[in-house]
Amino acid sequence: FPRMPGPFDGGWDGASGMRDCRITDLNLGGCFIDVCSSSPIGTRLTTEVRLAGQTFRLPSEVVFVDRVQG
Repeated sequence: FPRMPGPFDGGWDGASGMRDCRITDLNLGGCFIDVCSSSPIGTRLTTEVRLAGQTFRLPSEVVFVDRVQG
């Protein structure tokens, strides 16, 4: 899928509740969530992306974790 590099404002709803984050590399197949803490691979969560004044809440699953970047 074509990718939109971002960054975009957003959030992710994990075990500890909704947290703000920066989202990059966004496309129909997924995105990269730049955060200090992460969830284990396989965790299901909700990702929130804010684009052009609208907020999109998307069901998501962690498929890759980079312990250095997010």
